[in-house]
Amino acid sequence: MADGFIRAEVKGLKELEAALKALPPEIAGRSGGPLRAGVRKMGEFMRLEIQRAAEKLPVSNVDGVDDYERTGRLARSVRVTRDQRAPQGTERVWVKPRSPYYVPVEFGTEKMPARPFVRPTFEARYKLGLEVFKLELGKAIERAARKVAKLRVSRG
Repeated sequence: MADGFIRAEVKGLKELEAALKALPPEIAGRSGGPLRAGVRKMGEFMRLEIQRAAEKLPVSNVDGVDDYERTGRLARSVRVTRDQRAPQGTERVWVKPRSPYYVPVEFGTEKMPARPFVRPTFEARYKLGLEVFKLELGKAIERAARKVAKLRVSRG
């Protein structure tokens, strides 16, 4: 974690991807298909959880005095972005705050103790996020199957 990122890998996605590619090409579509929809939904779930954690951060300074104003900027800065450089056939999203003071808050400085909120949230909610992924993947596959059936009816 030297670069400040938390990495998670879901095993079995290559097999899932192969199974999805075996389906008719109409299912994948131009938007990345069911796999992208599932990964995006999981990212959105994690974004909401990280925002909630950021809103609950203590506002005390080093001396324990509550002299910081809670603006909500850190929580509002959490974004989900799709990694455009992900390898072909892979879906990857980044969920992280865009605020410039995210790193000092998460990891601390010489004069300020760390007040981590991203990593603990990720560790606590990762399995629930996988369930969100599975549910959305199933829904996206069903939507795609209905789309294919509708296309076949209209053509045939």
